[in-house]
Amino acid sequence: MKRMLSLILVLICAVCFTMPAYATTLAEATEYNLAEKLQKQLWAGSGFQGSLTLQVNANEGQDGQTITTKKPIVFDLSYIYARPTTTETEEHRLDLALMDNEEIKSELHLQLKDQMMSLESALLGDGWYTLGVAATDQGAASETVGDAASTAYDQLLGQTGIPSLAAYAFSTLSSMQGIAADSSDLFSTYLTKVDLWIEGYRQSAVLDKLEDGTSTMLTQYTIPASAIKSQAKQLVLDILSDPEAITKITELLDEEYADLLLDTSLQSYYFSAIDALPLSGNLTISRTVALTGDTIELHMSLPIYDVKAGDVTLAYDRVRGQGDLPDDNTIRITNDERDIMLAYFEYSTMTEVTVWQGTFTSRPLGVESFAVGSEESTDTDLSKQIIDVAFMLKQETAQSKDEENRDVFDYLATLTLAPNEENTFDQEIIEFPLTEVSLNARFVSKELKKAATEMDATLTIGGDEWPQNYVLTLAGKSRSKWELEALPEDKVNLAEMKSSDLDTMLLRASARAAVLLIDYIQIDATQDSTAVGSEATDAPETSEFPTVSPAPKVTETASPTPEVTETDSPAPAATETVPQNG
Repeated sequence: MKRMLSLILVLICAVCFTMPAYATTLAEATEYNLAEKLQKQLWAGSGFQGSLTLQVNANEGQDGQTITTKKPIVFDLSYIYARPTTTETEEHRLDLALMDNEEIKSELHLQLKDQMMSLESALLGDGWYTLGVAATDQGAASETVGDAASTAYDQLLGQTGIPSLAAYAFSTLSSMQGIAADSSDLFSTYLTKVDLWIEGYRQSAVLDKLEDGTSTMLTQYTIPASAIKSQAKQLVLDILSDPEAITKITELLDEEYADLLLDTSLQSYYFSAIDALPLSGNLTISRTVALTGDTIELHMSLPIYDVKAGDVTLAYDRVRGQGDLPDDNTIRITNDERDIMLAYFEYSTMTEVTVWQGTFTSRPLGVESFAVGSEESTDTDLSKQIIDVAFMLKQETAQSKDEENRDVFDYLATLTLAPNEENTFDQEIIEFPLTEVSLNARFVSKELKKAATEMDATLTIGGDEWPQNYVLTLAGKSRSKWELEALPEDKVNLAEMKSSDLDTMLLRASARAAVLLIDYIQIDATQDSTAVGSEATDAPETSEFPTVSPAPKVTETASPTPEVTETDSPAPAATETVPQNG
């Protein structure tokens, strides 16, 4: 428990030290797999070129209208992340070209920069268009697509407290990419200091016994938000005055950002960032520990303020599993209007397989019973509906060598989603078919950091209850960066267009897209096992949502590693290189 809070405080400091940009993604971890290598190369400024293929295959045994592909829809793809400079902010650039053999049928160009997305496509018309935060004419606000989009956003997510929290957490974790693996020693020192500090906020300690006679101690802590911020500031001062910490951080970051982040003159900015943390109340902690040192139960609760949802309570609970069963974990976010809960357990095998299984529930508070989807119900406000999902996520990884003695990293993840049959709600929950999402990816590269990394990944979405399955394949490799052309200044902002003008433009774009895809798409009014097109591939096998009896440690016999025939000839040199920082 103390370690968890200690880590929170140290991460607060880490956030302050990593706010300026995604600089820490350039840290050179001592060990990382090829998927992480590709990520590091892209964040270091390398480009990526390849192909994106979409296939929609009819699912046997499902009647009704289905939309399938006559032949694969193939796009040539290029992507590059442009790092920020002294004069320019960071940007992402994506180019897609619809191909018919060697002929380009249509092109789409996208840019994400300064929270604005810019796009150019002949489907929309001539010139570039933008979509993002923009000032609008207050008198015409009700007629703009920007106003409608904002209303939809608030309806979908505004009551959950998740959007702002998720955005904050995502940006923090992204900016810390590459540091965690190499900073355990640095963190350990400061975690110990925080452990001692936490003890000063102990409220009570009560001895007790479990039914099996195990002696336990229940300890409770209450820590004011002001004390958390004060301790975070003290950690900043300690780090800035610790030569060993400075040396370690300098090793983790590139020289330019290390000099910036460790500048003692920025201390006031770090303090301002800590003061701005949205902590709105006391952190309360309750921990039951066996006298042997094992944690039996842990409960943490922290009030925070979210700009979308207002006052929100973030809680975490962990209860030790019985016998050999894994621990039960619960993460809960609650405000005056909605309660969101993620309950799960995790277990692993000895063959690099990890499984997370549990439920996700989102329900409104203070809402009378209603029947979603019934003839009597006309309420389509998603903020008043119940979501109750049972899920299981299985992840497998493997590392090997190919016939050219290159490193190979295989990754397989399967996510199964189904309505939670054990729900106890009186109201009808949102219904959806049994769904399976699988990602099968292979990464290949030579050992050199600057060697190009190849990727071949297939994402499949569907299930036995779906009328069709969607298969998306991305294949390509990293390559040396290229210079980006500046976009024109005279772009049309979609958020400032009147709804009538936008509707007309989208109608024309739909008509053009229909003509463009007429050679790729077919619509079947009815579908059975004999009506599946000869070009459609078999649907992936899925079964009823599995019931797993987990154990934290499962002994499995690993399949023998196939022999790799090595030759004396050297591996072919990579035709493309990427920055040394990758």
